[in-house]
Amino acid sequence: MAGLLIGGIIPSITWDIAHHQVGERPTLWLAVAGGLAYSAPMVANWFSRYAGAIKAWGFVVSLEVAMTFTGGWTPIAALLVLTGLNAYILAGRLSND
Repeated sequence: MAGLLIGGIIPSITWDIAHHQVGERPTLWLAVAGGLAYSAPMVANWFSRYAGAIKAWGFVVSLEVAMTFTGGWTPIAALLVLTGLNAYILAGRLSND
């Protein structure tokens, strides 16, 4: 249960800060960078088992950039995918400890 919460909350926090808070406090881009640094390697490592490293990183960079810098429905779709993947991956890792 902890893995689901911890893994899923980081992309949500990152999205919220990037889309709603950095305009007033640009230093919060550091928190956005931290969220991306947390999420991207974990998801790329997991996905590389199925598609290889280059495709995995392409997948992750596309999702993370879409979540952070785009508008419309795209960041919400990317957020849902990243939240689900981070929660799933971390829950699996914590259950193995």
